Amino acid sequence: MKRTAIPGGLLLVFGVYFFLMNLLNLPPISFFIAIGAGFLLSRALSCVRGLVIPGFLLFCIGIGLTLCAYFPAFRPQTPSIFILALSLGFLLIHIAEHQRMGVWPLIVAISLFALGLVALVAGSEALRAWLRPYIGYILSALLVAAGLVMLLLSLGRPKKERSTRAIDE
Repeated sequence: MKRTAIPGGLLLVFGVYFFLMNLLNLPPISFFIAIGAGFLLSRALSCVRGLVIPGFLLFCIGIGLTLCAYFPAFRPQTPSIFILALSLGFLLIHIAEHQRMGVWPLIVAISLFALGLVALVAGSEALRAWLRPYIGYILSALLVAAGLVMLLLSLGRPKKERSTRAIDE
């Protein structure tokens, strides 16, 4: 692959973004979507695996914050939506690179998702009133689910035994 492929791809992404920004009157915060797409395009063109992490995170943050900019009903929930967008980003990282990275992005995604849901419920009076009778059940179900995930992860692949031959000699 030629050296000009990555800069050319980035220029293409940013050019399309600025064109759409003017055409569709996109909010400036949607620039995160273009930056994330640029990282993902660079990953696709160069096979540098580390570009997936900032690519998906910035792309999902951009999607979440753009939704908050377009829909006034979401504006009071912007912190919750930001956390949920980060959770989606880590889930996409896990889906794209699970064989190389293991399960750590999935654990972060689940943790952020739970935190985002708590922030969403805490920020909305209507949701709090609706969930108040069920909050004990929800909390216990979350604890059981987290415990099951940890137990299932511990039952996964056995650790490789280290050779003690060098120590014995």
